[in-house]
Amino acid sequence: MQTSVVARGVLLLGACALFGCQETSNGGVPGGRHVIVDAGTEAGARLRAVLDVERNGGEIIVQNLDGTKVRIVSRLEGTARVVQHFNGTMNRPALTARYEGDEVTHWGDFNEDTRVDYQYVRRFDGGVMVQTWLEDKDLNGEFEIRRTQIGSRGTVKVVRERMQDLEGGGRGYVVESVEEGPAVEEERDEGMSTLATCDSMAGFPEDLGSTASLVDLPNLQVVIGGAPGACNSEQTSRILEALKQIPARIECLSGSNKDLGQLMKSAFSSGHDLFIGCGGQCPGTRAATDVGPPSDFDAALSGPYRSNLNARGVENAEGLDRTLLHELLHWGAGIRHGPGDGGTDTVWSCARFCSRCSTDGVGGGFPAADCARCSSPDKKGSCGVQFVEHTLEGCEHFAAQSRGRGVDPNYLHCIVSEGVASTCRACRVGSYAYCDGGLIPREGPVAFRCCTRCDEGRLGVTQFRGSPALRVDRRFRR
Repeated sequence: MQTSVVARGVLLLGACALFGCQETSNGGVPGGRHVIVDAGTEAGARLRAVLDVERNGGEIIVQNLDGTKVRIVSRLEGTARVVQHFNGTMNRPALTARYEGDEVTHWGDFNEDTRVDYQYVRRFDGGVMVQTWLEDKDLNGEFEIRRTQIGSRGTVKVVRERMQDLEGGGRGYVVESVEEGPAVEEERDEGMSTLATCDSMAGFPEDLGSTASLVDLPNLQVVIGGAPGACNSEQTSRILEALKQIPARIECLSGSNKDLGQLMKSAFSSGHDLFIGCGGQCPGTRAATDVGPPSDFDAALSGPYRSNLNARGVENAEGLDRTLLHELLHWGAGIRHGPGDGGTDTVWSCARFCSRCSTDGVGGGFPAADCARCSSPDKKGSCGVQFVEHTLEGCEHFAAQSRGRGVDPNYLHCIVSEGVASTCRACRVGSYAYCDGGLIPREGPVAFRCCTRCDEGRLGVTQFRGSPALRVDRRFRR
C-alpha cells in the first residue's frame, strides 16, 4: 500500500518528525510512499486557481507582469472544453483553445485584427501523434511558417517549411529542413555534445513507487526512496525548492506567449505525471526528458513520462529552476530544439528569459534577444528595438525616396561613365528590428546607406561613412 505524507516544508529527511506529517492510505504501489510538501507560493495559488477554472469552467481575471490583464473564460461545447483568453476589456478573444480527448486546436489573433495569425493542431493519425504549427510572424494575413512534428515517444520527425514564391507562379510551402531523432530532448553544457553512444535515460530509476511533490504542482513527481537513480534527500530538497519557482515562471511565459503558456497549463491539467529522477550519467548533459505533450494514448502505449537529471545539474542550485523549466517545456509543450541547437531556439530562450533573465546555458548572454525569441509577435516590441543594417534587393523605390534628402547621389547609383548612371540593384539600408534581429513588419527601411551591387557600371561609393552606431532600447523588465 502506498502511503501519502503531507509535509509543511522542503527538507524531506525526517519530514514527519520535523513537521508533524499526517499519513493516510492512498492505494497504489506496494511499499511506496508519496510526500506532498505543502510549501505553496502566491504564484502557485494563482496557477491553481487558473487551472481550476480551465478544467471545470468559469471565468477568472489574471494580471500579467507588465500590468496588463487577461480574462480567461472556460466552457463546455458538447464534449469539448473551450478556453478563451481576452485582453483587457476586449470582446474578441486573443487566443481560443479547444480540447476533446487527446485532440487539441489553438487559434490566436494576437494583434486583434480579426485575422488568425497563429494555429496549433494536435491529432492522432494511426496511433501516431501529429502536431502542426502555422505562424504569421509578420502579421500580414499569411501563414509564412509551417512546422509539422510527427511522433512523440520513440522517434520524432520534424518538418519545417516556409511560404515562398514558386517558380511556376503562385505561392506555396517549401521545405527548409527535415530532422528525425529519438523523442528524448537534452540540455547540454556549453561547448559539449552528447556522445552518440550515451543513453541519456540510462540510470533512470525503475522503481517509481516513492515520490515527493509540491502541493502547487502535484503531477511533477520527484522519485525518492534510495533505489538506483532515485534522488537522495539533498537532491530532492534542491529540486523541490527550484520547483517552487515554476508557477511564477509559467506566469511570465503566459504573459509573453499566450499559446505556449496555454500548452504548459494544459499539461499540468492533463492528469499525467512527470517523474523526475537523478540517475543521468552522460557527460555534458544536465538533463534529458521525454518529449510531450502528455496524452492518454502515449502514456498507455509508452508508459510514464520521465525527466532524468544529472547530479551535476542538481548541484548547480542557482540555475536549477531554469533547467527544470527548460525540461518542462519539452514535456508540457512538446517542443524540440531547433536545427543546429545553438541555444537560441524557443526552449532555451524562454527558459532563460522567464528565469529572471538568466544568461546561463548555451547561447545565453543577451536577455533582450531571449525575450523577443520567446514572445509572440504582439509582445516582441515590449522587449526593445534596435537599429540594424541589412541588404535590400531591388532598392530603386527607396533610392528614389532618398533623393533630395541630403543623400550623396553617388550612394544611389551605379556609375557607367562621366555623367551617366545606372540603377542600383542592391543596397545597404538601415531598419528598426526586434531584439532577436527580425525586422519590424510594415516599418520598412528608414535610412539609405549605399549601393552594393551593380548590373551595369561600378559602385560610386563602397562604404558609407558616418553611420550611426547600432543601438538597443532595452524596455523589458523581469
